[in-house]
Amino acid sequence: MKRNSGRSESLWIVLGCCLASLVVLVPRAKAQNAVAPAAAAPTAKSSPEAERIYLDGRNYQNGGAFDLAAIEWAKLVKDFPQDPLADKAQHYLGVCLLKLDKPAEAEAALKAVVKNYPKFDLMEDTLLSLGACQYAQAVAGKQDHYAAAGATFESLLKQYPKGRYVEEALYFAGESLYAQGKKPEAVAYYERLVSEFPEGKRLADALYAQGVAQEELGKFAEAGAIYDKFLASFGQSPLATEVKMRKAETVLQAGDAATAGRMFAEVAAVKDFAAADHALFRQALCEVKQDRYAEAGALYARIPTEFPQSPNAGEATIAAGRCFHRAEKYGEAAAWFEKAIAAGDRHAAEAAHWQCKILLKSGKPAEAVALAAKQLAAGGESPFLVDLQLDHGDALFEIPDQRAEALAVYTKLADAQPEHALAPQARYNAAFAALDLKQYPQAIEQAARFLKAYPQDRLAADVTYVAAEAQLQLQNYAEAEKGYAQLLAIAQDHPDREIWQVRQGLVAHLQKKYPETIAILSPLVGQLKSPAAISEAQYLIGASQFQADQFAEAAKSLAASLAADPKSRQAPEALLLMARVQARGGDY
Repeated sequence: MKRNSGRSESLWIVLGCCLASLVVLVPRAKAQNAVAPAAAAPTAKSSPEAERIYLDGRNYQNGGAFDLAAIEWAKLVKDFPQDPLADKAQHYLGVCLLKLDKPAEAEAALKAVVKNYPKFDLMEDTLLSLGACQYAQAVAGKQDHYAAAGATFESLLKQYPKGRYVEEALYFAGESLYAQGKKPEAVAYYERLVSEFPEGKRLADALYAQGVAQEELGKFAEAGAIYDKFLASFGQSPLATEVKMRKAETVLQAGDAATAGRMFAEVAAVKDFAAADHALFRQALCEVKQDRYAEAGALYARIPTEFPQSPNAGEATIAAGRCFHRAEKYGEAAAWFEKAIAAGDRHAAEAAHWQCKILLKSGKPAEAVALAAKQLAAGGESPFLVDLQLDHGDALFEIPDQRAEALAVYTKLADAQPEHALAPQARYNAAFAALDLKQYPQAIEQAARFLKAYPQDRLAADVTYVAAEAQLQLQNYAEAEKGYAQLLAIAQDHPDREIWQVRQGLVAHLQKKYPETIAILSPLVGQLKSPAAISEAQYLIGASQFQADQFAEAAKSLAASLAADPKSRQAPEALLLMARVQARGGDY
């Protein structure tokens, strides 16, 4: 969160009560030639005309007619540049221009004092006013003036280390450095102010600024300690609620999400707190940190509902959807993703991606196809557009007569985004879709391209299976045999391993390598867990035993196949082969 920006927006805040003292440095005189104590009559005699102008300027300024006073001071400077009163006239011209809210003109006038009158007896006031002019212009948009203001305040501190304006100079030197991004240097000034002025009028501001700077530097423990000090002394300050929120942030950064969440909740409940939406946003994050996704989703949902103009509203909308999705509350998630899509902002593509996932999970692939196509047509710069392309392919694949189109989508994505994190998934999907469509040469090609580009990817084993299975379907048994051998060598813990082991036995059987089939599968049948895998393995063993004239053994294996899964896809063949075995044994 950005620090409070309302504390230093005006040059009057810089000067505070100091400007008032500058104005009364020209009090009404008791006699015609009398001047203020700080502007005592010079030792060299002024001309009567210069004195007359000086007195007129003094009277106008003390009466609050700063525009008329400025005219008189400018006239004195112009017409009597060598007069002993010229330095004071130049100074008071700057003061009046400052009061007239003309900081650029005031800066020029005050710079002239610094340049032309280095021994000026009001130089301390001049430097403060000059720094104020420069700082005000910086706040108004002239960013380069922060450096100038900082230099002026530093000069004031050097020349008058025990002067009247040390506290102001320390504070605004720090502010000027902070605005330039020089936060460690700014902290040094804030710390000095806190140390040297423990009862100062700038103490609260300095503690706040010091804490924020430390927080932004990632020094959360230091910032938290400063916030504690602020709250102990300034618990009724207008900044107190914000400081409590910032203290909560330091607790969160220290890893105590539960405590931080309670603290954020407390500040979020403060009536009319300007940053209540931010407090809610961070409270929701605390719930996420505790894996309380439903609770987090509910908090995020409050932000666009209660604070529709909040800068966090868009992010909170998509975050509510994400959290409800993670909590498997798909109805609530879909509602918030729909809002994010309707908003059409930078989160729309991501929301459409998650909405597609929900639609696919709900068995609505046609709706997912339509949503993905619409959002992709809208374009944009979202990184989730690639996710949406994959979603589009996945939705098409779930519609049997559109699987060829899904294959085209997967291939296009993998070709266009070979370096993207989703490219391996897209290429695998293309290979799998080609296998499903019985486009075996393309399945082999897609698998080869995958293994060349992403040999270490987590899907490498699955892709190797696709290639081996495609070779098997093309009756390229030798290639299939190599593929399954390679697959089993690299996939020791894959959940489909037992299926692949059985397919390895099938490849051997189809090559009429009956002893090898028996050798591959016999040790496995006791380890297989799936009834379908056990049934197929026992069938292949029995069929191989039959071909090897081991009829008694074949009968046992075939019976075991039928017992494991009486309705397996090879059950008819097992029954037929069992009949042949019985016939060979004379059991007609």
